[in-house]
Amino acid sequence: MNRSDRFFKIFFLACLMLGFGFFAARFACSAQPDKSLFSVQKQILLRQNQRFFLHGVNYYPQEIPWSLFWNCYSTVLVREDFRNLKRLGFNTVRIFVPYQVFGGRKPEAVMMAHLKDLLNQAQAQGLVCIVTLFDMFSEYADLESSQAHLSRLLSDFAGHPAILAWDLKNEVDLDYPHYSRPVVQAWLKHLSQAFHRLAPRSLLTVGWSNPERALDLQAQDLVSFHYFDYEQRFAQRVSALRKKTQKPLLLQEFGFHTWQKAAQDPHPLAHQFNYFNSLQAGALKLDLMGSMVWCLYDYPPALREAWVLDSESFQHHMGILDLAKQAKPGLKALQQAVFILDARSGKSVDSSSRELEIVFRLAQAGPVQLLSEAAGKITQRKVWPGRVGVNSFHWSVSASELRNLLELRSQYQLKAQDVQDLKGNVLKQNTFPLILRRD
Repeated sequence: MNRSDRFFKIFFLACLMLGFGFFAARFACSAQPDKSLFSVQKQILLRQNQRFFLHGVNYYPQEIPWSLFWNCYSTVLVREDFRNLKRLGFNTVRIFVPYQVFGGRKPEAVMMAHLKDLLNQAQAQGLVCIVTLFDMFSEYADLESSQAHLSRLLSDFAGHPAILAWDLKNEVDLDYPHYSRPVVQAWLKHLSQAFHRLAPRSLLTVGWSNPERALDLQAQDLVSFHYFDYEQRFAQRVSALRKKTQKPLLLQEFGFHTWQKAAQDPHPLAHQFNYFNSLQAGALKLDLMGSMVWCLYDYPPALREAWVLDSESFQHHMGILDLAKQAKPGLKALQQAVFILDARSGKSVDSSSRELEIVFRLAQAGPVQLLSEAAGKITQRKVWPGRVGVNSFHWSVSASELRNLLELRSQYQLKAQDVQDLKGNVLKQNTFPLILRRD
């Protein structure tokens, strides 16, 4: 081989290697790694192999909810709200990605940029998100366009560290009567298969409208359900679901409106605490992976052009923060670590209660004391052996003792070490005043 041939051979090999390196680097940069921090082990949700207790909120900004949110997206509002959510003690946010607003088959670059910013804002605050896809969607027969939409979102965001799970669609079972159950379920099956193929390490769920529908799709990693029924029915309905699956259960939506002037079913403001207290105790007793309140804010009655807010309704009054962004009674219930309720009904305590129940979680086993305080004097009412995990203890109460408690002439306290809050954090305090109810 002469010098000229040797030169061209070396030049050819160099070009080949450079070209391969260029395309390999380009491929590596364009593919979003599917490296979710979350996984499932039977009924337990794990984050980097540690149990994760979800304590969250369904989210829209107060100023631009529903259809207004993404078209009027504001980094400033989202950043402020996420900082506030963190301060209030939450760790998870559920957001909604409307199919048509995002561009349908081909999601628009500006919407993808908004979603990226939101996820980055969540990450900056130490929050994680459940991303609900195909919101306000009805094109179940168009599987190709649905899969293209899903593929683009997963390719850009499947590995984002702020994503806990993907929710395929909100309350999809409510579309059964309108588009036929077989058509909707065929869409669910196709999209769930595509999801697991495109993002095999990411978690999938569906936001079912009630516990009874929550197993309509087997290919979900987390079983999510919504609950707005009477609190005394919660334990029975969710226990029935628990017996049918070994997957983690998530109370993904629950709420209580405080529209005192509603023509039908008006609710006193204070009773939001009672309802939340009862459901949180029920979720804790059943050892759910967590819960998410609907929703963060009340919305101005005059707000229009936002899908469900075309006229004043219960939806304007479902928040845990009011129009001035101040706390409503339900927030206090969500910030408790220890819950007390009527042991027989499962509701918050009232004047008819004769057997009470206390529910909490311990990180370490140890003695648990129920104390009663009246006129500055503290007496020991009960002592129980606390165990690791969820604890539930019952005791009887007389009519006179209960009257003193409800009229605030006396108060119960729980005294215990290593009590955990709803996020699983071990609390430093060891004495917890108990709130029976609000009126």
